[in-house]
Amino acid sequence: GGVPGYLSAGDDRLASVYMKGSSAWVAHTIGVTHAGSAGGTATRDAVRWYEIGSLDATPVVLQSGTLYDGAAPGTFDARNYFNASIATSQLGRTVIGFSAAGSNEFVNAGAVDRLASDPAGTLTAPALLTSSTAAYNPAADPGSSIGRRWGSYSETVTDGCDGVTVWTLQQFANATDSYALQAAKVQGPAPPTPVSVTPATVQQGVPSMNIVVTASAGAPGQAFF
Repeated sequence: GGVPGYLSAGDDRLASVYMKGSSAWVAHTIGVTHAGSAGGTATRDAVRWYEIGSLDATPVVLQSGTLYDGAAPGTFDARNYFNASIATSQLGRTVIGFSAAGSNEFVNAGAVDRLASDPAGTLTAPALLTSSTAAYNPAADPGSSIGRRWGSYSETVTDGCDGVTVWTLQQFANATDSYALQAAKVQGPAPPTPVSVTPATVQQGVPSMNIVVTASAGAPGQAFF
């Protein structure tokens, strides 16, 4: 967030829970080493996420992962990921929105995703949604030992109209000692390209008819909905 001082990344309580069927997608902030391990001598903040299934019976962790900066072992100057929220679409595409900041970069909003076909516990490369050029160093809260307050404004949801578009709302530093909210629409790949339809024509007045649409194989994440 700039020099001097630190931003408060909050604590490690569960910050976001998204329910889908009998599963819950959960995200929160934790402290980790450069290897992404919790505990020990943590040098940076990270986002830990989980998919928890069988909520109507005995809950079980189906998969989990950590979004963290693995650079610069031992230093406190690495990028921090915090203040996260999570959601997953009808096609199984999961998006995590977050704040990102470090000693050498200002506070930005960002997002990362994964497809249902990706290996369990993995994410794509995170992307920043803003390009802040301002430091956020307002006076610390009197008597506070956790740094300058940041957070509470983070939300990621699927679009109620189509169920596949994901929206994320994240904080970033828009001016010196000021923050704003960045709203971003995160869309997945377009559906596969249709190559033929049978029958090619439909007679007027027919009450119903089965139509077969053949499409290209498509890339990962492409599907009809």
